[in-house]
Amino acid sequence: MKGHSLKQELTIINTTYDFIKYLIPIISKFPRNQRYLLAEKIEDHVLHIFENLIDAKFRRDKKDILLSTNVSLEKLRFLIRLTYDFKFINDQRYQYISTQLNQIGTQLGGWIKQQ
Repeated sequence: MKGHSLKQELTIINTTYDFIKYLIPIISKFPRNQRYLLAEKIEDHVLHIFENLIDAKFRRDKKDILLSTNVSLEKLRFLIRLTYDFKFINDQRYQYISTQLNQIGTQLGGWIKQQ
């Protein structure tokens, strides 16, 4: 079971890493007046999620940090939805980002259940 847990931890960390590589260049192109408001919030949340996942990997008691990460992920979903509603991202990017967030959420949910 321990080996499965480690693989699961590395998978979600790598998935989140790849998501950040995709997302940051997109939000950096937001309109100037939103770059320092919405884009910065999104960047803070996605990096917070990533940092929490790495922290959880090394903690004995992971559940609290994983639950907190789940809340941050939900906030990020709503921020991304706002960017779509404001037309800062197109349909195709929104679909891809949503799919990636759902994948991260599924992996995170599995890790939480394991605790």
